[in-house]
Amino acid sequence: MNKISDVSQLTGMSAYTLRYYEEIGLLPKVKKNCSGARNYSAEDIAFIEFIKGLKKMGLSLEEIVHFGKEGCISENRSLTGKVELRSVLEKRSAVLESHLRKLDEKRKIIENNRKKIIGRMNLYKAMIDKQH
Repeated sequence: MNKISDVSQLTGMSAYTLRYYEEIGLLPKVKKNCSGARNYSAEDIAFIEFIKGLKKMGLSLEEIVHFGKEGCISENRSLTGKVELRSVLEKRSAVLESHLRKLDEKRKIIENNRKKIIGRMNLYKAMIDKQH
């Protein structure tokens, strides 16, 4: 078992962030010892790393909460039934597909803005070249 300070150092997430994620339901409730200090398991740490990966992909905290309610699938022993596992995987696929559509929309906007910027730069360069 690991203390919050150990997990913070290990994962690069602040203790505040870890507590906040637990408070909003992003992280499952972490077991506490008799004095009330959090004791993070290897499964908890694996799930924190999983969350970090989803954040790097650009998922919002709301999407991640919805995506990860069942915890880390590879570490979650309660997902034993094929039907239950299939349901979780289908839900996660839907979240990722939705996120991918959002990224594609953003990419189109960025590509359009990029073309406009290049066009404007070319115009300015042509105007500069005419002055020589």
